Amino acid sequence: MGTCDDCGIDYKGLSFLVPADVWVQISPTQDINGRLCPWCADKRLAALGIHTEAEVSLRLGYFDGGSKTILNKLAEIEHYRLRYGNVHGI
Repeated sequence: MGTCDDCGIDYKGLSFLVPADVWVQISPTQDINGRLCPWCADKRLAALGIHTEAEVSLRLGYFDGGSKTILNKLAEIEHYRLRYGNVHGI
């Protein structure tokens, strides 16, 4: 989780896993390093014609009144979707 090397958005709280051999093909650093948000990863996969399974997780934090609520986090994700378009398979 962090800031995407392609588009620069902070996608903390949202993570995904793809197979290592697939990641090396789409990684901005062309190795196991580099950071991509799910949207830019999806664009790179589509550009290469790669179809793969991805495990996506959403970390919401603690429900203590000071952390983001589920609705706030879902609204943030919807904002990203509207800004960057629909994401295939995610």
